[in-house]
Amino acid sequence: MPPRQDQLKVIKSMETPDDFTLKLNMARPASPLSMLPILGQGWMAIYAQKDIANDKFDWKNKANGTGPYRDMKYERGVKVTIERNKEYHVKDRPYLDGLDIYVMPQEPSRDSALQSGQIQIGGMGGASAESLKKAIGDKAVYSKRSTLGFAVLNFNTSKAPWNDERVRRAVNLAINKEESIQIISKGQGVIGGYLLPGGDWALTEAEIRKVTGYEPQGPNSIADAKKLLDAAGVKDGLNITLLIRQAFYEDHGLFTADQLAKVGMKSKQDIVETAVAYDRINKRDFDLVPWGHGVSLDDPDALWAEFYIKGAPRNYSELSTPEIEAAFLKQSVELDTAKRKELVKDLQKVSLPALGKVIYSWSIGQGAVYKQVQGYIAHVSSYNNMKFQDVWLNA
Repeated sequence: MPPRQDQLKVIKSMETPDDFTLKLNMARPASPLSMLPILGQGWMAIYAQKDIANDKFDWKNKANGTGPYRDMKYERGVKVTIERNKEYHVKDRPYLDGLDIYVMPQEPSRDSALQSGQIQIGGMGGASAESLKKAIGDKAVYSKRSTLGFAVLNFNTSKAPWNDERVRRAVNLAINKEESIQIISKGQGVIGGYLLPGGDWALTEAEIRKVTGYEPQGPNSIADAKKLLDAAGVKDGLNITLLIRQAFYEDHGLFTADQLAKVGMKSKQDIVETAVAYDRINKRDFDLVPWGHGVSLDDPDALWAEFYIKGAPRNYSELSTPEIEAAFLKQSVELDTAKRKELVKDLQKVSLPALGKVIYSWSIGQGAVYKQVQGYIAHVSSYNNMKFQDVWLNA
């Protein structure tokens, strides 16, 4: 299931009155502040009807695009090499002949490649950032910024006891969000809700802290969580299984197991490789899933359509309420920006307590770019600055 398909539900039909015009007919009012960025995402490619009309198009192995580079070679698990598109529609671009994009899931491998200069643009983990800066020195430019990535916990609400709101509230109370930043994010994170902390749409930290479970964990938090479990009939020693995506979220799993042990839950970690993890989470074959999400837009229409309303492809907990649905629609059709921002705050206040996802924290990204690389601009989402049209290398 395409994870962002519901972002386009507001489009009733499309027309192409001439070779240079795409006309969208909307099913209802929709703010251009959301619709235009949604359409501008890198994966919202436009295909000719003749290419896909018979439903036999090979989506996995063919791409219909007009970008500055073309696929050249893919070494599975190693790297993707792309070469300059000689027919690119922007004159004298791109500057580069090509790029090597390496696949390096393990942080030590990435750090070593960055330090040696094998890669010239790379992220730095919170634990190793300072040592890398010392090793690389003034050969690189360094950045530190908020990112559109966040760590979460998903419940399978088709199973008991996760279908009981009291149990979900207890789990949320048990998870120490501040500790999650230190352990999962190596100190590089911030507390937040369903939208980017500090962004145009988000609740302030003070407002987030008023939501039960997001206040700083106090001396009574665990006791209150146990009272909720007791009221729901959940006794000490509940055996649960955490579905873990190998090499990506093993730290998430260990942290979550430790937190749940405080309220008497015994966790088994079921660690599987990426393809299996996605298959099982999409089939809702899990108890709890500690996970991480990355998105390209800090936008309420985009995020709720993907994560938090009924039927959203990545609403893995399958939780929503009539109040959430009504609040989402109300803000989505509002065209006045100032009024809409207030409605989006209302949407967050009604959505967070439903616990469609427990938000541990939002990530802070650190990166290094070697100085011979020019024209590259770091972004809050790595999905949005991968065009490399205007990047060049100084000798």
